[in-house]
Amino acid sequence: INVADNDGNTALHFAIESNSVEAASLLLRKGINTSILNKSAFAAIHLATQLNRISIIQEMLKFKTKIEPMLRGKYGRTALHLASVYNHFEIAQILILNFGCSPLVTCDNGYSPIHEAARNASSNTLKIILESAVTLGYSNNELMTCHDSEGKTPLHFALHAGDIETVKLCLDYGASITCKQDDLSTPVHLVCAQGGFEIIKLMLESQPDEKIKCLSLRDAQNMTPLHYAAMFDHFRLVEYLTNQGADFDAEDKEGRSVLLLAAARGSWNTVMTLFKLGSALNQQDNCNRNIIHHIVINGGDLTQFIEMGEEFAQKFKDLLNEKDIFGFTPLHYSSRDGNLTLVRSLLELGAIINAKNNENRSPLHLAARYDRHNIVQQLLESQKGHLIVNEMDGDGLTALHIACEFGYIKTVKLLLVKGALLQKDHKGRTPLHYAALNGFKEIVEQLILVHSHLLNQTDREGNTALHLAAISNKDNVASLLLTLECKLQTNNFNLSPIDYALHYKHSQVMLAMVLHATRSKEIIKFPVHKYSILFEGLIDKMPQVMMKILDKGIEKSVEDNEDSKQYYLKYNFQSLKENGSPNNPLPIANLMVVYGKEELLCHPLTIKYLESKWDSYGLYFHLINLSIYIIFLIALTANSILLIDSLPLCAQVKNQTATNCIESSVHNEKRFDKHFTIVFVSSLIVLMYSITNIAKEIYNFYIQGQVPRFGYLFGVDSVHYVSTYVTVYIFAAVASFLAWFVCLLFLQKFNSCGLYVVMFLEILSTLIRVLFVFFVLIVAFGLSFYILMAKIESQNHKGFYSPSISMLRVSTMMLGEMDFLSTFLSSLHHTPNPLVTLVKAAIFFLVIFAILMPILLMNLLIGLAVGDIETVRRNAQMKRLTMQVHMYTDIERKLPKHLVKYVDKDCVFEYPNQCNRNSIIWSTLQNIFVKVEKDAFQNQIYKEQNSSQAFVNKSELQVVIGQNQRISDAIKTIDRQAELLKQLIQQLDLCDELDVSDSYRN
Repeated sequence: INVADNDGNTALHFAIESNSVEAASLLLRKGINTSILNKSAFAAIHLATQLNRISIIQEMLKFKTKIEPMLRGKYGRTALHLASVYNHFEIAQILILNFGCSPLVTCDNGYSPIHEAARNASSNTLKIILESAVTLGYSNNELMTCHDSEGKTPLHFALHAGDIETVKLCLDYGASITCKQDDLSTPVHLVCAQGGFEIIKLMLESQPDEKIKCLSLRDAQNMTPLHYAAMFDHFRLVEYLTNQGADFDAEDKEGRSVLLLAAARGSWNTVMTLFKLGSALNQQDNCNRNIIHHIVINGGDLTQFIEMGEEFAQKFKDLLNEKDIFGFTPLHYSSRDGNLTLVRSLLELGAIINAKNNENRSPLHLAARYDRHNIVQQLLESQKGHLIVNEMDGDGLTALHIACEFGYIKTVKLLLVKGALLQKDHKGRTPLHYAALNGFKEIVEQLILVHSHLLNQTDREGNTALHLAAISNKDNVASLLLTLECKLQTNNFNLSPIDYALHYKHSQVMLAMVLHATRSKEIIKFPVHKYSILFEGLIDKMPQVMMKILDKGIEKSVEDNEDSKQYYLKYNFQSLKENGSPNNPLPIANLMVVYGKEELLCHPLTIKYLESKWDSYGLYFHLINLSIYIIFLIALTANSILLIDSLPLCAQVKNQTATNCIESSVHNEKRFDKHFTIVFVSSLIVLMYSITNIAKEIYNFYIQGQVPRFGYLFGVDSVHYVSTYVTVYIFAAVASFLAWFVCLLFLQKFNSCGLYVVMFLEILSTLIRVLFVFFVLIVAFGLSFYILMAKIESQNHKGFYSPSISMLRVSTMMLGEMDFLSTFLSSLHHTPNPLVTLVKAAIFFLVIFAILMPILLMNLLIGLAVGDIETVRRNAQMKRLTMQVHMYTDIERKLPKHLVKYVDKDCVFEYPNQCNRNSIIWSTLQNIFVKVEKDAFQNQIYKEQNSSQAFVNKSELQVVIGQNQRISDAIKTIDRQAELLKQLIQQLDLCDELDVSDSYRN
């Protein structure tokens, strides 16, 4: 019988729901568990109480011993709590008198059944509970002073419910109207906040001895009940309480009297009532605000108070110009908040328009600060308006300064029309400075239109308006100022606007200056603080700006179609020749190299510039140099081969007899005589070339600077060259190798293979670094094999007979030359039994060697080659371009000035759609030698860097473009709606209504 369903209900629960007394009685007789809670946390007694099953409750009384009347259910409520909530007074009486339920036990929320009855206006149940509790021996004081977790008594709850019968019942049982809850508020405070006029009368009449005391009691905010009534504009209640003896001059925690609090809360009916009751007008709160301050702050109407009589109006006017602790008069607040009606009323009453607050600001300053255009106009059109238009605040700012600082163009125009002068503040700044600092282009135009002399005025630090525009990155203002012919000058710190743009990396304002239509050349040539020229700073700090300058150097044909044969691209190299001189050739390209800006070196204009240098003189110089070197190389090779052939065989072969040696010498002398001319000429060529180039390298070493000499001395190319010339005759083999290796370096400068030569050198350096790591393993395995195999091998296989040879053998084994059969397997079969263990150990080391060295090394090198190929290619391209820049720089320094001037080009035209008219041979030579490579890699670098401010992903770019388009459409729609709204206002003649408030910002 105690089995529950899915909702936790037993058979007794269903019997109660169906109000079946017989079924409930049967289940109780059978001993059903009455304490089982269903999912709603209701036991049988809870459910019977909630559903008001009086008969079942009476039946349960017969089984009182099996019932737990104080069982807690949902929220910790007992059955008596539920009877109080649902006003089931008959069940409540049974629960108290027969089941012995306590009326003071609290639930989880801290409420007793008495509290629940009072807060739910269950007056009948409350009456039964109180009567029954008294019968059981509870005192009235005990019942009426019980409180919840916040200190609220039953009377507080009854007042919250607003039921006068419940309140009266509490009062009849002795509830005190002066009892306080935790926030020190009394029931009188609560009913005054609610505006319960009849209830407050009932309370005061029921306890007349407590009337004066309760009206003077204060809560945590030091407010009396009269404060609460005034705060919520219960003016009839205010009048009643005042007549009952409440003090309307009492002040709360903030020093506000009842009158000031009513005004602060916008309770205008209460304010009028208090005026009529004789409340003093000259009261002030802790902020020294009087009644007019509060009326103005809360948007009240002054006219209704002035109309109360001349005597009252005069007292009212005496308060107009009083200041609070911030120095604000009522006119300050109305001007700040944009209430035009109040401003007019205050001015009509005689408010002083030039009163200053603690920051020395007048109402005009505040109106200008918050763009109250109509109020500014009203103040300026007043009797003393002409006296305040140029007044300064504590920082020396006039209203015009403030309006310009915040971009209120309409207010600026009004102030200029009304005679505002262009004064300087305490920092020496004019309104133009503030407009430029914050990027308000229209205001700058308006100020210069009226006062053109402002253009080049400086503040105390020597900053012009252009300085401040550069500091705050306002490109539109900077462009306008340059168009208006402002001067480029430095401030007191010897810094120009260009210096500030560079320092803060403000690319937008820098672009506006260097790409200006009429003054870009002046900007570019203007000296900068930390760099030799502006372009050096751009290359270092703002490569994206330099990229735009280079982009500007490429001009497309405007008139011709891109598919037309007449279509051309014009490459203007003027930007790359800035600050160039015979002693400083290729200045910009060298700066790109110094700061490592490969995106700039890979720019099409830079590539074309280097190509023009190659076309003009680079190709010819290099071909001549290469031709001479090839002659030297042929001579060196022939000389080395013939010298080796002329050596006697006895020097080459051991164990020869003296006769054989003499015969061999005679034979070689005949061969030497036969090739004597070739050997002599080749030796002479090698000697002359070596001496000449050694002298040249010494000269080059000394003409470098002090610091660059060491870089030259330890450079890879210089080591190759010098080593070659010194070791020609001493070590022929080394000389031949180095000579041919230098020939490989010569190929770096050619288009067809130059990039791959540089990549080869890059990968070679990577390989050397990897071999340094594997050198430890080579030593480890070499020593291991030497120890194990040195004494075991036969005379035919002495691969490990010494440590050095053993390590050399391990190095060759890394390349796959294991020789397993003859070296290891043969030794395993032919080695005597005691030493065969060493061979087996050597084979074990061989297995480890095969795993670690050939396999791991080769996979590592392949991984590096695949993973780093793009990086290697990028570095190789950068080095190749750097080499070209250095080569052209070196050549131009050595060429005569007039020749350099003759071959140098300022611009180049390219016709991409025209066929090449040169011969096939010449075209082939050009493709090999002349043109600087413009492969996909260079274009990739340029495009990546040129689009640094864009998204790499094309889909993201499309999303951004779509968003921008939608934003543009929304702005256009708003503009159209604003225009239609203006037309509608004009047609409906709503101008007078708009003038009431000046809070709309244009």
